[in-house]
Amino acid sequence: MPTESVTSELALRRLADRLVLEYAGALPPGQVLSTVYRTNSILSTGSTAVPRTSRLVTLEAVVRRLLTDRLAALSAKPHQRVLSTPA
Repeated sequence: MPTESVTSELALRRLADRLVLEYAGALPPGQVLSTVYRTNSILSTGSTAVPRTSRLVTLEAVVRRLLTDRLAALSAKPHQRVLSTPA
C-alpha cells in the first residue's frame, strides 16, 4: 500500500504532466515543470504552508495563474530578435 508521501508525489507528477501537455506549444515544458515544483515547495513549507488536503487544488490554481500571467507577458511584448552582424 503506497504511503501518503508517495501518493502526493504521484499526484504532483500527474498534475505537472497534465499542465505540460495543456501548455505545450505556448510555454517550454521546463518552465511549466519548474513552476509546478517551485510553487509546491512554497505551498508546503514555512508560513505559507497549505494543509495537504487542499494543497493540490490550491497548487493547480496558483500554477495556472502564474502560467497565464507568463503567457500574457509574452504576448504583450513584441518579439525581438537580435541579429549578429559579421565583423
